[in-house]
Amino acid sequence: MQSGLSALLHLRATLDVIGDAVRDGRTDTLLQHESSLRDALERVRGAASNASAPAPAEERGEWRTALRGARAALRRCERLGGSARDVVRAVLVAQGRAAGYDRGAQEAFRPARGAVDARG
Repeated sequence: MQSGLSALLHLRATLDVIGDAVRDGRTDTLLQHESSLRDALERVRGAASNASAPAPAEERGEWRTALRGARAALRRCERLGGSARDVVRAVLVAQGRAAGYDRGAQEAFRPARGAVDARG
């Protein structure tokens, strides 16, 4: 069984790869790492559910650093994904392939059928 700390470090590395792929517009890399992200999350979940005691005091600094790094990598992915989404919407509106605004001054963009838009 993988330790919780190594699982967390693996999650951060996976998020870094995904963030770089979003930044670079590499959809092929995103698709390749979809299962890697799922596996990394499963490892973290498994390690968390198997933890029987708090981390030893000498490891807590490493845990804090790993948690901050994973959180920062996740926030980076969120920001880059939001920026990419905004660019796509702007291009579609400029091309006349998406509506402008509705009567309530809300963006009337309608994603393609089957599109996923996660909000948190």
